[in-house]
Amino acid sequence: MNNLGVVIPAWNRGSVITEALDSVLNQTRPPLQVVVVDDGSTDGTGGIVDAWQKRNKLPFRFRYVIQENAGVSVARNRGAALLRNCSHVAFLDSDDLWPADFVEAALKDFELCGDELILWSRDFARYTAATGELSPQYREAFNDVYPAVKKAFYLNKLPVLSGTVARLADHYSVRGFLEGMLTGQDRLWMLQMARRGRWISTSGKFVRFRRDYVAIKQKKSDHLSRLQQTPEWQIARPATHEFYLMDNSQGSFLSRRKCADRLIELWKWAGREYLKEGHKPYCRWCYERAASIKGRRHVSLLEGFKLFGAAAACPDGWLSSRLLPQPVLPD
Repeated sequence: MNNLGVVIPAWNRGSVITEALDSVLNQTRPPLQVVVVDDGSTDGTGGIVDAWQKRNKLPFRFRYVIQENAGVSVARNRGAALLRNCSHVAFLDSDDLWPADFVEAALKDFELCGDELILWSRDFARYTAATGELSPQYREAFNDVYPAVKKAFYLNKLPVLSGTVARLADHYSVRGFLEGMLTGQDRLWMLQMARRGRWISTSGKFVRFRRDYVAIKQKKSDHLSRLQQTPEWQIARPATHEFYLMDNSQGSFLSRRKCADRLIELWKWAGREYLKEGHKPYCRWCYERAASIKGRRHVSLLEGFKLFGAAAACPDGWLSSRLLPQPVLPD
């Protein structure tokens, strides 16, 4: 029998986490276990979760653990490690909401498909809590997966992690989420998982995906972890693409030129974001990163060079341990 374990990482989500928990409680087929991993909250999240647990009769095993702030990947991996007798896992962000048939539909498809199915995803829509508005971001099926997933990765159209279910054994086989990445951990995890087999997307009521972009920009919130408040977070998006290319440089769905163009576009975007914030060394480094990518003849007129001239040293810290000297592109 397929049994689902749910992992909910949380950081200062006291105002919204009970909504996420209610969406799990109201499932037509309850999960076997739910684990909430508090990543060092300071807003009373723990007390709110405890009060929610006491006032509800739970049809599943429930566990709440707290850790020092270490990032969402650490929290997700720890939660998965605490699941017992679960065959499948879903990672629900603490501000997102599931439709009532989410667990039932996912496990039914896994039961029907057997070992052929690796990932199951539900369509999602951006959710504005104040108005109840749902704004669908896209609806696109990823059946017989890998080429479609690789293309979607470059178009920024991967399904949301809160709407995805996987076998727990497959999660362990890719060693979980890469700890230390500032963002994009879910993308990398999904791509690594997708290489193992088939991935299907199902229609139905949307998973409600919520993010307070204004608060993130003002550094009052960064969704799940304050790690993103370090200067390097802008670099994480293009770096995630590089990680993917390093891991799969011989079988890319896209041509070398398209891969190069995409990376150059992303590094220039990161550079512009740093310039807005006054981080000139990081801005310069991003433009030089773009200029170094093979497959593009003339990048010397980038505005980064016009502004800063001399070569930039790689910023210390996260970058120096995460990026190769040169991007790896497919032949």
